[in-house]
Amino acid sequence: RFKHVITDDGHAVITGRDGETLQRCEDEPIHIPGAVQGFGLLIALHEGTEGKLTVRVASENSKALIGYTPKQLFELDSFCDILSEEQADNLLDHLDFIRDEEADPATNGPEVFTLSIRSPQRNMQKLWCAMHINDRNANLIICEFELEDDQLHPLVPPDETTPEPPEDTLQNNPTAEELAESTVTSSKPLRVLRKARKRRGEAAAMEVFNIMSQVQEQLDNAPNLDKFLKVLVGVVKELTGFHRVMVYQFDQAWNGRVVTELVDPRATKDLYKGLNFPASDIPKQARELYKINKVRLLYDRDLETARLVCRTTEDLETPLDLTYAYLRAMSPIHIKYLTNMAVRASMSISITAFNELWGLIACHSYGSKGMRVSFPIRKMCRLVGDSASRNIERLSYASRLQARKLINTASTIQNPSGYIIASSDDLLKLFDADCGLLSVKDETKILGKLEQTQEALAMLEYLRLRRITSVTTSQDIKFDFPDLRYPPGFSFIAGLLLVPLSTGGNDFIVFFRKGQVREVKWAGNPYEKFMREGTEGYLEPRKSFKTWNETVVGKCREWTEDQIETAAVLCLVYGKFIEVWRHKEAALQNTQLTRLLLANSAHEVRTPLNAIINYLEIALEGSLDQETRDNLAKSHSASKSLIYVINDLLDLTKTEEGHELIKDEVFDLPATVKEAADTFQGDAKRKQIYYEFVENPDVPQLVVGDQRRLRQAISNVTANAIQHTEHGGVKVELWLAKWLDGRAEVDIVIQDTGVGMSATKLDALFRDLEQVQTESDVDSEEVLAPDNRLISQGKEGKRTLGLGLAVVARIIRNMNGQLRLKSEEGKGSRFVIQLGFDLPVNDLSQGLLPGATAAGIMPPRDHPTTPPAAEGEVMLVHKSAQKNSQLGSRELNRKNSADSLTSIKSSKSWSSSKSAKGDVDRLIDALSEPHMVSKAPSGDQRLTRPASSNSRAGSSSTTVRPSGIPRAHSFNASTLSMTPKSLRSPTQIMPGQAMVIDSKTPVKPVRMPDEASSPTTQFPSQVAPKVLFDIPDDRVKRIEPPSADHLQVLVAEDDPINSKIIKKRLEKSAHDVYLTVNGEECASAYGEKPASFDVVLMDMQMPIVDGLTSTKMIRSFEKTHSSTVLSQRAAFNGRVPVFAVSASLVERDRQTYIDAGFDGWVLKPVDFKRLNVLLAGILEKETREDALYQPGQWERGGWFTKRQPNVFAAMTAPSGKSPVADPPIGSERLLEDDDPFDDPISKEQARLASLEIDA
Repeated sequence: RFKHVITDDGHAVITGRDGETLQRCEDEPIHIPGAVQGFGLLIALHEGTEGKLTVRVASENSKALIGYTPKQLFELDSFCDILSEEQADNLLDHLDFIRDEEADPATNGPEVFTLSIRSPQRNMQKLWCAMHINDRNANLIICEFELEDDQLHPLVPPDETTPEPPEDTLQNNPTAEELAESTVTSSKPLRVLRKARKRRGEAAAMEVFNIMSQVQEQLDNAPNLDKFLKVLVGVVKELTGFHRVMVYQFDQAWNGRVVTELVDPRATKDLYKGLNFPASDIPKQARELYKINKVRLLYDRDLETARLVCRTTEDLETPLDLTYAYLRAMSPIHIKYLTNMAVRASMSISITAFNELWGLIACHSYGSKGMRVSFPIRKMCRLVGDSASRNIERLSYASRLQARKLINTASTIQNPSGYIIASSDDLLKLFDADCGLLSVKDETKILGKLEQTQEALAMLEYLRLRRITSVTTSQDIKFDFPDLRYPPGFSFIAGLLLVPLSTGGNDFIVFFRKGQVREVKWAGNPYEKFMREGTEGYLEPRKSFKTWNETVVGKCREWTEDQIETAAVLCLVYGKFIEVWRHKEAALQNTQLTRLLLANSAHEVRTPLNAIINYLEIALEGSLDQETRDNLAKSHSASKSLIYVINDLLDLTKTEEGHELIKDEVFDLPATVKEAADTFQGDAKRKQIYYEFVENPDVPQLVVGDQRRLRQAISNVTANAIQHTEHGGVKVELWLAKWLDGRAEVDIVIQDTGVGMSATKLDALFRDLEQVQTESDVDSEEVLAPDNRLISQGKEGKRTLGLGLAVVARIIRNMNGQLRLKSEEGKGSRFVIQLGFDLPVNDLSQGLLPGATAAGIMPPRDHPTTPPAAEGEVMLVHKSAQKNSQLGSRELNRKNSADSLTSIKSSKSWSSSKSAKGDVDRLIDALSEPHMVSKAPSGDQRLTRPASSNSRAGSSSTTVRPSGIPRAHSFNASTLSMTPKSLRSPTQIMPGQAMVIDSKTPVKPVRMPDEASSPTTQFPSQVAPKVLFDIPDDRVKRIEPPSADHLQVLVAEDDPINSKIIKKRLEKSAHDVYLTVNGEECASAYGEKPASFDVVLMDMQMPIVDGLTSTKMIRSFEKTHSSTVLSQRAAFNGRVPVFAVSASLVERDRQTYIDAGFDGWVLKPVDFKRLNVLLAGILEKETREDALYQPGQWERGGWFTKRQPNVFAAMTAPSGKSPVADPPIGSERLLEDDDPFDDPISKEQARLASLEIDA
C-alpha cells in the first residue's frame, strides 16, 4: 500500500510507501516505486464497454509533455478523444498486438511505436510510445511516452563536454598497460550508425536492421570469451555514447566483478576492471528484475521524479507494477550509490545464459547533464543483450567441444587412451587435484598424498550416503553442502570434483583441492553500512569506492570446463566398464570357488599318491619274487598314470588362470607323433584290429613347439579311436599342409572304423567344445569334460567324449591350431589336427623340394598333400589370430597394475586384508589390462592404524575402515533432509545450466577466470632416494674340496608321510636329514646353526610360513649376518643351496624363484635318482652344469645358475602379502618387478644398510 493524499478533485497522489523503514536493500519493493522518471510520461488505460479507453493512472508531469493535467486526462471519455482517427487506429492496432498470446513483455519488452497526440492548442505532438500489459494489473494498459524531440531533456546535451578535471573517485593511479587495456577499443566502427543518426523518426528506426547485422557479425566472429567481451563493450559504447561501458560478471555467491571495460579517459580516471562488488550492491530482487526487464535507464540522478496520480483510491488497492516499464523511477539508495561514484546517468543491459543471470553491461556517463538513448536504440540494446547471451551460450558449448577434443587427442605412448588410466599420479595431474579417493563397493583407495585423514573419511561417508549420480563440482564444500556436519571443521579440503562410476552412485572417484589464499580487490569496503538519520531511516550505500583489499581463505581453484568434460567422459567410460565388470565378478564367484577346490583337492590327492609311488619304488628296490614284482610294477605304472590324469585336470584350470602352457623347444616332429601313436599298437593287437602309421613326404623333421603337449594330444585322440573301434582298425597319417616364411603347417589325421557318431551327437560335441572355447576367453564358468556329461553312443553306452578329448581341444586351442571331425554312425570317425610350427632359425631350408624356397608355399601341386576335407566335416576348434598376442601380453599387462593406490578396507572387507586382492584392486587390474599403464611413483600412502603390540612380526598393517572415525567427528545424518543445489537430480536442470546430448553433465556458461587466483601448486613427486653402500663380501675361504657324500640336509615338509619317505630315501644314500614341519621352523633352524647344513629342500605349500617366504627369510639372515660361517659344502655355492620342492612349480615363474633365493627345483613325485645328481652338483662343477635349466626339461628338475656369486642376489624385501600361500605358487606374481636397468645387488645392499642405520 502507498501513502497518498487526496486532491480537491478526489484523485489520489502517491507520496510514499506504507510500512516500516528499510533496514536492508533486499526489503525495498523496487518494482512498485509509485513514480516515474521526470523526462517521460506514464498513462495507464482501462478498456471499458464499447472500446473506450479511460485513463486510470497518470504521472503528475503530463501537462509538461502533452499539455493535459492528470485531472483533464481523467475527465476524458476516452483517451482516443485527443488522438486523430488515424492515430487512434494506430493505437488500437498495437493494443491488439500486445494482447496476443505470443506478445510477452518478459521476452520482447514493451511494444514501441510512434504516436501523435493533439494538444489543447490543437497542435500535434509526436511522441515515442512503449505499451505493455502486466499480469499483476491485467485490466490496465500501461503506456510510456517520451517526446521524439525533447528540447528540455535532450538525448545528449547540445554542448556536450566532459567534466574538468575528469572524475577520480578511486585514486588508483593505473599503469600504462592497465590504462590501455581499459581505453582502447577492439570493435570495428558501425558505419551505418552514423547514417541513422542523421535521420529522424521511423526512418531512423528502419536502420536498426542494418546496424544489428553489423553488430551480430562482429560478435559472432569472436573466437573466445575475452575477445568477445572486448568487442561487446566497444559496440555498446558506439551505440549509446556513454563515457564508460563495462561488463559486470556474477560469481556463484552473486558477487560481481568487472571483467572488461571501455572508458573515455577524458571523463573519468577511475578504472574498475578487476574490482569486485559485493552481492548486496545488487540485491536479490534487483537481480530478479534484471532477468525480466533487460534494459534499465537512469537519465539524470538529480532529475525530480514524477509521482503517479490515481483516478480514485480504488486504483491504490493494487499498486501499479512497473516491472517491464522503461521509465520506472530508481531506488533512492541506488541513486545515492551512483552519486558516491560520481555517475550522472546510467544504463544497464542484462546478459543471461541458460535462463540465469550471467552478468550486466553497465553504462555510465559523467558531467553535469544527463543523457539517454532513444527508444529505437534502447530496443536495439535489448537485442544486443540477447545476442550477447546467445553468444555466451555458444562459447560455452564451444568450450565443452574443445574440452572433448582435447580429451580425444590427449594420449601418450604409455597411455594410448589418454584419460582411461589407473595411475593415481596421472589422474591427479589430469584434474589438477591435490589428492583424491577411489571408492568401489565398500573399499577405498587413496590417490596422492592425503594430509588430513579424518576429513577425507568424513567426506567419504557423506558422499556414500548421498549417492550422487552426476558429475558434481564444488569450490567451497561448506557453502555447497550445507547439510554436511563435521564438528572439527575442514581445514584441508576446500573443493571437490566427484565422478560417479555406477548408476546408483555407490562407486565413485572424488578429487580434492586444498583451499587457496588469494587477494580480492573490492570497490570500497563491502562490510561498511550507514543508516541515514531522520524519519525515513533509509539504509545508505557506502560512501567510498577506493580499492579495499581482502585476503580470502577457504575456496579452491575453479574447476575448468575441460576438467568437467573429462570427468563426464570418465563417468561414461568407467561406468559402462564397471557395469560389465560387476556382471563378470558375479559370474566368477562360483568359478573361483570351483577352481580353488579343484586345485586344493588335486594337491591333497597327489600328496598320498606321491607317497604310494615312493613306497612302491622302495618296495621294488627290495628282494621280491617275480609275481609280486610284476604286480607292484603295474601298481606303480597305474599310479603314475593317475598323476597324469590329475595334471590334465589342472591344465584345464590353469588356462582359466591365464597361464602360459605352450613351450617353445626344438624337437623331432615325425618321431614324436609316431612315438605317441605307437604307444597304443599293443592295444590294437589285443583287440585284433589293424594299426597303421603313415608319414608322407616333405614333412619337416625338426620344428619349434611344445613336444609334451603334442604328444599328449596325439595320445588322447589315438586312445579314443582304438577304444571305440571293434572291427577294422586305426590309421594315423602325417601330412604337410603349408610351408610359408619359415613356418610349416602340419595335418595329423587319425581315422578309425569304429562306432562313429550320429549328427545329433556330433552337434552336441561341437556345442560342448565351443562352450569350453568361448568361456576360456571370458573366464566366466568352469566346464570340465564338458559339464562332466558323457556323450553316449549306441546301445552299449560307450562314451565318445571324456576328459581326454576336452584336454585335446584345450591344447590345440592354446597352440592356435584346428581340430576337425568327420563322423558317421556305424562307419567311424576321422579327426584332423592342424598345427603350425616355426622352423629352427638355422634349418629353414630342411626338406625343401627341388626348385622351392623357404619363403614359398609347400608342397607343389605334383606332390601329395592332405586329403581334402570330407563332406560333413565339423570344425571343433578354430584358429584364433589374436591368441598368440593375448598370451604374450597378458602377463606384461598384469605387471603394470596400479599398485600406487593403497587400500582402505571397510567393514565388509576389513577382515580379509590378508586374503587375495580386493574389489578395487581387481577393478584397477581389469581397467589397466587392455592398456600399457606406466608404473606409478611411490607417492601414495595408506591409511593405517598402529599395529597392536602382539601382532606378528612382518605382518601387514591393519587397515582402517572409513566408518571407524570417532563418533564425535561424524556428521549428523538427520540433517540430510535438505537437498543442496549441488546434489539435486541430474534431471532437474538448474537455472544457468543446459543438458548436452550424450553427456550426463550439464554445460555451464563460460566465465572469465578469476585474476586473483594463485597459480596451481604442483607437488614434487615422492621418489625415495637411492643410496649405495659398499658392503664387504666376507666369504669363508675354501679349504680342500670335500666330497658330496654324507650331506647335511635340512628338509621343510608339512606332510608326515612325505617327510618319512624323504628321510628314508636320503638316509639310504648316506645323507643326514633334519626335518621341520613349516617354513618358519625351517628358517629358525638354519638361523640357529647355519654351518650345520649343506643344502635345504623346501616344500612350497606349508602352514604358518610358506616355502617362498621361508627362503627369503634364510637369504635375509645370510645378508645381515655376512660374517657367519657357512658349511664347507655350502661355501662352494656362496650361500646355502635351497631347492624348491613341489608339484605346483611353474616354469614361467622361474625368475620369481630365482629372485626369492632358490638355487634349484625338484618336482613331486621326487625322482631320487635325479635328486642325488643335483645334490652332487653342489660340489661337482661339471655335474651342476649338466643339470642347468634348459627349456622343455622343466619336469626333470635342475639348477637355475652355475654358481651364486653373491648373497645379495636374492630379493628379500617384504612383498606385503600373507606368508601362507593358499593359492598355488605361480598363480600370481609375488614380487614387484624392478627396473631392469637397476643393479639388484646394489639395491639390496642399500636397503639392508638403511635397515641397519634405522636400527
